[in-house]
Amino acid sequence: MKLYRSASRISLAIIVGALAACGGGGGGGGDGPTPVPVPVASTATFPFFSINAARFNEAKTRSFTVSLVMDSSQTVSGTGTDSSSAPFSGTFEGQSSLVKNFATTITFTDGDINVPVFETSTAYYDSNYYLLGGTGSNYYTVVTQKYTYPQYSKIGDTGPLGVATVYSDSSKSKILGSSKASYVFEPDSDTTAIMKLISMSYDASGNSVGTTTTAFRVSTTGNYTVLTKTTFYVSGVVRLETLTYQ
Repeated sequence: MKLYRSASRISLAIIVGALAACGGGGGGGGDGPTPVPVPVASTATFPFFSINAARFNEAKTRSFTVSLVMDSSQTVSGTGTDSSSAPFSGTFEGQSSLVKNFATTITFTDGDINVPVFETSTAYYDSNYYLLGGTGSNYYTVVTQKYTYPQYSKIGDTGPLGVATVYSDSSKSKILGSSKASYVFEPDSDTTAIMKLISMSYDASGNSVGTTTTAFRVSTTGNYTVLTKTTFYVSGVVRLETLTYQ
């Protein structure tokens, strides 16, 4: 069984920077069903730019559980870690940049199946934390359009973050596809929101390859917690990948 992801699929994560508990609700009585908590639409604002800057400057390793839904409807589960380095100086496309290295390790264990996955990538940013591009073992991504990050956001806010072209390597002689990144803020509690970073990936013909959504719980003070990363693949052996962070 082939579980490794193609370059175009890996680029789903690169474009966003490699980048919920609900409020309210009481316990039910008797034998009735437990009420489902309802998200609260906070009227507060959330420091989008500061949160992005903090994510950029951190060097951290996070653990997660992973679930894959295969095209055969079989489910494969496992565990893994995501890690990122502290930023350091470098160059990208002939200009000075700040650089971060990323690594993901996953071990899938399902009966007799035990398939380890190890992926590394590098992302390049300007001094304002805007992504310039990224590289991996078999792709080279260049951001061709970037948008100004809002200083603050509120529930319901959404907007674009960037557009990138994905090449097979730094010679840029072969285009593999493209990616578009955006964000949205959704309800959670009086003082928190669910911030989602969304990356849509396309092949060289403009056909959709898949969509990755990374969900964070963010606070009015700028604190954040990574919750999940979900990728829907249009085709291939893997159709749905869900990482749930610990």
